Amino acid sequence: MTDLQPWLEADILSLGVAADEVRRRTLGSATVTYLRVHVVTAAHLAIGATVPEAAAEVRVHELPATLDQACAQVRFLHAIAGRRRVAAFSMADIEERAAGGWGTVANVLQALVAAGIDDVAELPVDRLADLSASVAALRRAGADPQRVTLSHAITDRKLQIIETVREVFAAVSSLRRFSPLPRVAPADKPTTGYDDVRMVALARLGLAAASIEVDWSLYGPKLAQVALTFGADHLDAVSAGDDTTLGPRRSTIEDVERNVKAAGFVPQEYSPVG
Repeated sequence: MTDLQPWLEADILSLGVAADEVRRRTLGSATVTYLRVHVVTAAHLAIGATVPEAAAEVRVHELPATLDQACAQVRFLHAIAGRRRVAAFSMADIEERAAGGWGTVANVLQALVAAGIDDVAELPVDRLADLSASVAALRRAGADPQRVTLSHAITDRKLQIIETVREVFAAVSSLRRFSPLPRVAPADKPTTGYDDVRMVALARLGLAAASIEVDWSLYGPKLAQVALTFGADHLDAVSAGDDTTLGPRRSTIEDVERNVKAAGFVPQEYSPVG
């Protein structure tokens, strides 16, 4: 991706200004969307989880030991989700389990879709051998993939990752959002806010018209607010509940909207299609 190469060594202020200009020019508005997500675990499902009324999407990340258990979890999740979108598991984990004896990727995905998933919870470009093939498999099974994620921090592969995402977004119209910050931070070398906003800005410059998101539950209000000025336009995984005992990274809607407005943008709740 030769057009991004010069930006790898650019100073942080110049990079931020360029990304913000691209965001405003291509998206054409000052709107920042946010998605209210209810994340559940196997433990929650075992005791009969319920879904807050405010949730637009329900997610479970951890893949169980067997396909039967995975389908049972999805069926229960689908039942309690009602009209809400259901996203379950990581596509990388699904492909690994398929290769490990669960069956073909196609058959595993068909079973999960039949059980009730609309999409995977994670589509990690850095862990998938072929992002395009993974997206195609999801679509053939009847799922509706809408976003691409990143599992681990990347260093020398930034441009390669962004180029891969750009190519697949150009080919698949249902893909709308890219989450360029890792879900898993290495314990020995955690990412810094400086590194994170640089990656957000590079993603915006490389994927001008896509939605660039930051996970509110993982990164919190301070990083999310700065990321908005570096090209991000969407906040993912905003808690569907207002329980302040969950801590500052499970903040209320008032806090989310206040942070968006303080960054100079207009907050708008997002409803995923499908």
